Amino acid sequence: MRLRAREIVIGGLSLGILLIGYLVFSGMRGQQQYYLHLDELDRMAAEVDGQGVRINARVEPGSIRKAPQRLVYDFAITDGQRRVTVHYEGVVSDMFKDGAEVVVEGRYDARRNHIEATRLLTKCPSKYQADTPRP
Repeated sequence: MRLRAREIVIGGLSLGILLIGYLVFSGMRGQQQYYLHLDELDRMAAEVDGQGVRINARVEPGSIRKAPQRLVYDFAITDGQRRVTVHYEGVVSDMFKDGAEVVVEGRYDARRNHIEATRLLTKCPSKYQADTPRP
């Protein structure tokens, strides 16, 4: 009888570990969204039209427009060759400024070449990178 109880406990623990592993994996699967660069978005525009995208680019200098007294921003992102307009409502980082590297998440409209952003992440500036030695 002791051996049977031990088998039940081991079987129950194994099943519990498998269940936890499955839940972790299935929960992460929905969160795996890699960002695209603007050249990739340009090539895939028809495929991602109307869908959620995550884009990495720089804020186009001079493009930021903030609504007075509201957290509403309209700006453009660029890679130096391509340009996409963005509308975002929410809090922005202090590092959000002209030329800042950002990751924009939201729904892409290919016809307007526009993203209705739901999330805006500002990447860390290069001041945190090691200095290059000077001659």
